Amino acid sequence: MTRLVGFEEESSAIKAAALEQPVSQSQELQAKQPLSSNPFAKLGLMGAATLAIVLLAAGFSSQLMNTSSQKSKNNIVVSQRRSQLTTAFSSQGLEKEIEILKTKLALAEQAELINDTAKNINTYTKSFSVWDRHS
Repeated sequence: MTRLVGFEEESSAIKAAALEQPVSQSQELQAKQPLSSNPFAKLGLMGAATLAIVLLAAGFSSQLMNTSSQKSKNNIVVSQRRSQLTTAFSSQGLEKEIEILKTKLALAEQAELINDTAKNINTYTKSFSVWDRHS
């Protein structure tokens, strides 16, 4: 009679549902396992950390290489400017030395002219004084 009423089928359905609930709960428990017990999660985490470290190292090294290449370019420009300045200073030094030598030569020539003029004046005055005595 219980079969006819369908009571027995309900009880078997309840039993089946009761059996399925622990299975689904065990699956949920398995899904909520800690990260440390899952080897694939560990592998993925270590791979991501390694990738991040490699990317940071690559960025840092590229910055260093760019800085060193800019410094070498700057060093080349600085050395060229220094050589130009050295050449300019040496040519300016030579020009100054030439100017100093020209000045000394001009002063020597003026001193010689003054001495010659003084001698001429002395001889002229002597000759004039000789003329005064004779007149």
